[in-house]
Amino acid sequence: MTPLAFNFDLGIKNYKKNRLIVDSHHLKNEILYNMENAGKTSFNISAFSYYNNQNKGFLDSVRDIEASSLSGSFHFFINENGNLFTDLEMSSESYFYPDETSDLNIVLCISGKNVNLSNEKKAQSLYRYNQLKTLNRFIETFEKNSYQTTLKSLSVDNNYDKITNLGFDFLKYGKGVLNND
Repeated sequence: MTPLAFNFDLGIKNYKKNRLIVDSHHLKNEILYNMENAGKTSFNISAFSYYNNQNKGFLDSVRDIEASSLSGSFHFFINENGNLFTDLEMSSESYFYPDETSDLNIVLCISGKNVNLSNEKKAQSLYRYNQLKTLNRFIETFEKNSYQTTLKSLSVDNNYDKITNLGFDFLKYGKGVLNND
């Protein structure tokens, strides 16, 4: 009997946009692949929220963001179910980091139901358990597989309709995740 997963690519052979990252092993392979190709071993991770008040799926969310002239604004996306998708290759410049630096600047987008004007709430009150579980694993995987991982706050202009601040302090949240190891 042939295994059901024989068609899945467990390694990263080439970059494909809008791909589902199944687990931390996939993400680790993606990290290692990009570190080797870019020649950079340090990462800066920032995050924002996509205001998903119409329960749009990943591809519809991307189209919605692009329609707002925000193409290429994130590298990874966590949907309502906690699934992690790619939109840009890690070494690609993004809307929030248009200039190349000595580190790879990674921007994560989390699908949310609120417009967050500040970052003063608790993550548990804004996002689902599976989304936060994926976020935790995302941060841990980068921390374990890179030379240095730095979390950076990202302030989103309140004039955007489709994207907003995370709603919680990303630096404080990330430190809590890393200190639980």
